[in-house]
Amino acid sequence: MLSLSQSGGSPDIIRAQERARDGGALTAAIVNMDGSPLAKAAEIFLPQRAGEEKSITATKSVLCTLSSIARFTAEWSQDGALLRSLSALPLDLELSAKAGDVLEEDLLSGVSHVFVLSRALGYGSATEIALKLKE
Repeated sequence: MLSLSQSGGSPDIIRAQERARDGGALTAAIVNMDGSPLAKAAEIFLPQRAGEEKSITATKSVLCTLSSIARFTAEWSQDGALLRSLSALPLDLELSAKAGDVLEEDLLSGVSHVFVLSRALGYGSATEIALKLKE
């Protein structure tokens, strides 16, 4: 079982991981907080090291989690194109962060409505994107 959490303190996720382990599953956790209960309870701990989150939407740790899942997918499927893209991701993110002098407030100026649609496996990511846009 792979558990995902920014704080590693959500009781529902910790209980689910414990139940899976009690049932014989190998447990791993991708968590931003090294000393968290979830990180300590997992047999395999994969730290995000995104740094302290200063907002509810936890943008840095969400990006780290999605990148980790993409890396697992690429390695498991031996998808060469995805592996190359992930290798370029740190530089791409750095360049994006430095692109122009556009302030975050200016990015959506004049926009009054945004719709983020998804279903099935993309639903979780869609809700995170919607929350970040709202923030």
